Amino acid sequence: MGEDAQPEEMAFRSSPRASEPKPEVNQNGSSKGRRGIPQNLPVEPHFACKECGDAFRLKVLLVQHQRIHSEEKGWECGDCGQVFRGVFEFNEHRKSHVAVEPRPGPSQALDDATEKREQMEEEAKPFECEECGKRFKKNAGLSQHLRVHSREKPFDCEECGRSFKVDTHFFRHQRLHISEKPFACKVCSRDFLDRQELLKHQRVHSGQLPFDCDDCGKSFRAVNGLAEHQRIHSGAKPYGCAHCGKLFRRSSELTKHRRIHTGEKPYECGQCGKAFRQSSSLLEHQRIHTGERPYACGDCGKAFRGPSDLIKHRRIHSGLKPYECDKCGKAFRRSSGLSRHRRTHTGARCCECSECGRVFKRWSSLLKHQPTHHE
Repeated sequence: MGEDAQPEEMAFRSSPRASEPKPEVNQNGSSKGRRGIPQNLPVEPHFACKECGDAFRLKVLLVQHQRIHSEEKGWECGDCGQVFRGVFEFNEHRKSHVAVEPRPGPSQALDDATEKREQMEEEAKPFECEECGKRFKKNAGLSQHLRVHSREKPFDCEECGRSFKVDTHFFRHQRLHISEKPFACKVCSRDFLDRQELLKHQRVHSGQLPFDCDDCGKSFRAVNGLAEHQRIHSGAKPYGCAHCGKLFRRSSELTKHRRIHTGEKPYECGQCGKAFRQSSSLLEHQRIHTGERPYACGDCGKAFRGPSDLIKHRRIHSGLKPYECDKCGKAFRRSSGLSRHRRTHTGARCCECSECGRVFKRWSSLLKHQPTHHE
């Protein structure tokens, strides 16, 4: 039995695997393989190559080895055509064709989050305005919004002739012609047409500001005030002038701006008849007749009729000169001072005498000159 086993043992020893360590031989002549297991024990079943006698423990390793002797190709790379006999070498080679994707940094993660948020908004609000990009959940909301751009006001009040874009605003307006106002404020006894207006008014007394801006934390009493404020951060200006194309964040700003083109001045002074485009301008003008100057300087006590005059005056004390010439860098407290200064660079003279055609750089110089024609 020992003679039958000898050729098999010799065949095994004649072609050792490169990855297997050589057996150690003890002093007594017995050999030990890996981890000290005696080699004279019956060897485990193995798979021998008929061509060269190499033996392998796994059949898949034998099949891989036999490709050396046969004409059969091994693993061929589909990208470059290179052929490999071993699957391990083939898999390692394939990694060279795969581009390593960089780990997403903070900017990429932010872009991914923004893209995901926009995708969610598109799914939640599928109706988009082609003019300004604003989205809506329902087609009715988009139709109502489009009247902002078209300036269409289909709802007319028969009592006063005023028109409205939205039916809810029209119905709320009609209550103004009804004397009954059932909702009264307990603090100041002011009456309101509906409960919603009363709740909004009560926040004036309570100081409650339930609507917070996520960008800067500023709070507002009403949701429409928050919506207008958020356009500062987004830069959205959905209200465009049809005459000059100038854009505005609020519809009220567009209404005031249009009066520049139409020449409309709906606010008239009851004492002198002078008319103004804005109610605030009329209010300041009326203080000329009353002598009222409610805006006082905290540094010198000088009082002014309007807040803009006080702001300009304070720059005398602070030394602030926000209007700077882009040609020479000279700065001014008022924009009018910068406008006058710029004429020194351009040589322009805009003040022309209607009598003799003489042109002056300043209005004050023209006013001094005009009396010479009446002497």
